[in-house]
Amino acid sequence: MSDPDDLPNFGRYRVLNLLGKGGTARVYRAVRPGQMGFGKEVALKIIDPAETVDEDAEHSLINEARLGALLRHRNIVGVDEFEKVGETFFIAMEYVDGWTLEKILSTLKSRHRLVPPTVVLDVLIEVCEAL
Repeated sequence: MSDPDDLPNFGRYRVLNLLGKGGTARVYRAVRPGQMGFGKEVALKIIDPAETVDEDAEHSLINEARLGALLRHRNIVGVDEFEKVGETFFIAMEYVDGWTLEKILSTLKSRHRLVPPTVVLDVLIEVCEAL
């Protein structure tokens, strides 16, 4: 497989742009096309093919997909599918447009500000409700 950053398509998905990357995977905004112009925007988490041979990385992704498919809450993105394209595992999940926590924190840091305690509490309450 070529470098995922250069992929215009991944399986049946049309990759639009990179959203983020971690140690074993990259997350892309993508569209799953359907009949008569229908298309669903998704977040596509693609495991780095070099990591796929690592059993721990595979088990971690499988567990993430299973949990994501079991949990239903407005604060948890839904998992649409867990599949493989060639030898590369991926999870297709609900795409939520907005700022990441990382972006919020870095913006506040650049302005020498902290997250207000009321916001921290609101976020913690929402996380607890989801779990």
